[in-house]
Amino acid sequence: MISVVIITRDRTADLLKAINSCLAQTYKDVEYIIVDNASEQRSDSCLDSLFLGAEIKNYRYLYSEQNLGVAEGRNLGFSLAKGAICFFLDDDAVIADVNVFDKAIRLLENDDALVALACNINQPSDKKHLVSPYLNDSSKYVLTYRGGGHFIKKSFWEGEQELYPKGFLFGSEEMYTALFIYKKNKRIGYDESLVVDHFPNPIHRKNGDERKLDIILNIFIARWHFYPNKQRAILFIIFVCHLAKNRIFNIFNVMEKFQQRYEEKNNQMTSMEYKRYAEVVPFLLRY
Repeated sequence: MISVVIITRDRTADLLKAINSCLAQTYKDVEYIIVDNASEQRSDSCLDSLFLGAEIKNYRYLYSEQNLGVAEGRNLGFSLAKGAICFFLDDDAVIADVNVFDKAIRLLENDDALVALACNINQPSDKKHLVSPYLNDSSKYVLTYRGGGHFIKKSFWEGEQELYPKGFLFGSEEMYTALFIYKKNKRIGYDESLVVDHFPNPIHRKNGDERKLDIILNIFIARWHFYPNKQRAILFIIFVCHLAKNRIFNIFNVMEKFQQRYEEKNNQMTSMEYKRYAEVVPFLLRY
C-alpha cells in the first residue's frame, strides 16, 4: 500500500486538485492522510464529499489547532502511515501522469539501495525543473529530493528517529533526511518520468529574507548534525558566507532561530563515516 501524505493550510481548492491527481493513478491500493495546519476554514466537509464520491474509505483528516510547519506535519503523517511506501505531495502540486505510483513501486522494489525517490518537480510558471545534483554519471541517484513530491520507504525508518527535527518548520528540511540516508549507506533515486507539476500558491508562503534565512539555516543545521567534527569549522565559515552573500546581517535573529531549531539530543547521530562524507561533500558544495 502507498500512503499519500499531504500537509495543507487554507488552500482547499488546491488541495482537492492534488488529491484528484492521486485518485487518477492506475495504482489503487492507497490510503490518504491529510494534515491540516490550523487552517482558518477546515476542509473536512469538502474532503468527505470528494472521497465519498470516489468511493474511498481509507483516509484520515487531521486538524491541528496550531501550525506544525511542514517538517512536523510530515512527521505526524509519516508516524500514522500504514503503507510500505509514503508519498508526500505539496497541497499546491499535482501528479502529471497516471502511472507515477506504478513506476515508483517498480523502482523501489528493484533496487535494494533505494529508500527514497525524488520526483521531477516541474514549475510551469517559471519553466523550472527542480532536480538536485546527481551522485553519479548515470543520473540514477541524487543528493536529495525536493519536498513538492517524493517517495520514502517506511521500513527504512522502523526504530529510527523522526524524519525531521521538530524545529525545522519550513525550508530545505529534506537535506536532513537525505544526509541520514547516506550516513546509513543507502541512496535516493531519481527518474525524470515521475513528474509532479508545482503551482506555488502565495497563501502562507514565506518570501524575501525570512525565506532565505529559513533555507540557509536549515541546510546548515542538517549538515552540522552529520558532518565529521573536524569539518565543522569550515562548515561554519561557509554558513557565514552564505548569510553575507544574501545580505542577512542580523546575527541575533540568526542565533535565536538556530537555538530554536537545533536539537541537542540528535548529537548521538552526529558524524557520518568519513568515507560517506567524502562521497557526498562534492555534491553538497553544488547545492
